[in-house]
Amino acid sequence: MDLNVIAALPVDVLLDIFRTSIRDIDAPSTWPVLLSHVCRPWRDIIENTPTLWTVIRIDEQLDTNTIRFHNTLRCVEHFLHLSLELPLRISAKIISFDFHSDAVDYKDPYLGNLCNFRDCIKFLSNMLGQHASRIKALDIVCDEPDTLMNLQVGFHHMAMPQLERLSLYDTYDDQVFDEEGMEEIPAFPVLSRPQSFTGDAAAALYSALTTVRLSGIAIDWTQFCATSLTSLEISNLAYDVRPSGTALRRILSANSRLCQLSLDGSLGQDTDANDWTQEPLVLSNVWKLDLGFCTAMELIPFLRVVQAPNLTSLSLRDIMRGSISISLNSDLLFDCDIPELLELITERLPLDRLLKLTLRHIMFSPPVATGDPSHNGSRYMPNSAQYPIHTAGFNFFSRMTSLLSLEMINPDLVSLLTLNYIPIPSMCPQNTRGAPTPMPTPSLAFLHLADTPFSILYTFLRCRLWTYRSLHRLDTIMLSMPAGWYEKFGLDLSPLAREVQAFDIILCPELGEMLAEL
Repeated sequence: MDLNVIAALPVDVLLDIFRTSIRDIDAPSTWPVLLSHVCRPWRDIIENTPTLWTVIRIDEQLDTNTIRFHNTLRCVEHFLHLSLELPLRISAKIISFDFHSDAVDYKDPYLGNLCNFRDCIKFLSNMLGQHASRIKALDIVCDEPDTLMNLQVGFHHMAMPQLERLSLYDTYDDQVFDEEGMEEIPAFPVLSRPQSFTGDAAAALYSALTTVRLSGIAIDWTQFCATSLTSLEISNLAYDVRPSGTALRRILSANSRLCQLSLDGSLGQDTDANDWTQEPLVLSNVWKLDLGFCTAMELIPFLRVVQAPNLTSLSLRDIMRGSISISLNSDLLFDCDIPELLELITERLPLDRLLKLTLRHIMFSPPVATGDPSHNGSRYMPNSAQYPIHTAGFNFFSRMTSLLSLEMINPDLVSLLTLNYIPIPSMCPQNTRGAPTPMPTPSLAFLHLADTPFSILYTFLRCRLWTYRSLHRLDTIMLSMPAGWYEKFGLDLSPLAREVQAFDIILCPELGEMLAEL
């Protein structure tokens, strides 16, 4: 391309190009600096446009020296200076490889630089803390509590009146299975009451805070003081550091504007009334609820008291089953409390208002036999005794009269066949005379099946074709196939055109390359 043509572009056009390229997720964090070195006119434009310097991205990991980190610190200082007084969005990923003195070879070349690395983290924190009042979004990813504590140094007792989003993520994701052993850290200043302030005064320091995401962050939940949240995520906690029912009730009750709530591996095992009273917990504005569990019993005390009258999006995740590869037969991990969980959700939540449902690794029943994909002429009767229908699952799906979108990741056969079930009116005694027979998800338009074993997928699709005249017609089915499935089986998709108006398949990379060569 002729550089003279680019040089002749108006300044406002160049600025639009610069802003677009800087927002690109694949752009390097130093992109404004690199652009400013192309030529003097570009440098003048970029360095005199503070909006190009308001997004600061930091990605550092422990090395044998701190040369790279020191270069990053100089770059951050440059961004802070050229952004003037505009609001800042800061993203920091600091990885120190979980070094601990009792588990590290003292001859490791990285260990000798660990103290210097942490000093750089503290320097970074102090530098950012001087601009705390300008920070609008703060996202931190780390791999150990020490890193997070060092990053807090510069923010103690600092007012952050523009802060809207705070995300703290610990990358170690196996701690959710631990009974104990997570190291509790002092609550991040934005989430706790500084000693020199009362709770209300502390919350006033962060009055704009609306989004908090905490993953693997163990804090003293009784000190949580944010009161204006619209989105809250707490995930990936060991059992001994999960919030108690009392603490969680106080947090949720204090945030009456909450719209999105995610509790994924963060609910305790309070199975009695000590922490969860029978008084209803009303989440009047929550429209999206995501729940994850290692055992279904973790959710039951919470669901017994919660009310979410405006719920339209629900997600359930079995963390334990999801941690096992499909190739290792995750169907062996059946949680016998799933039926009770489904019954409680059906009873307590307004499933008739639900528009979107996501089920991740949810298994309705113990494993059952599937059809043989080689028998292409066989038919599978979804109502036959060969595949017993899950009563709690059917009631669960049939209550969802408004559901439009359903995503099922690594489902079991019974959960899929329940979607195909056509009840016999005489077998529905709960139905009043003249009322329509309940059907599973009668308004469903979009179905996404991901990571489904081929034998289960094949059986489901054959059953769906068998009953397609009686069931609601889907607009779209999207299949995300497990890698390598095509090498083992062949699948003729042409008959499915009779059942769906659009049929999309996300192909695994190996299959995409194979088809491109045909």
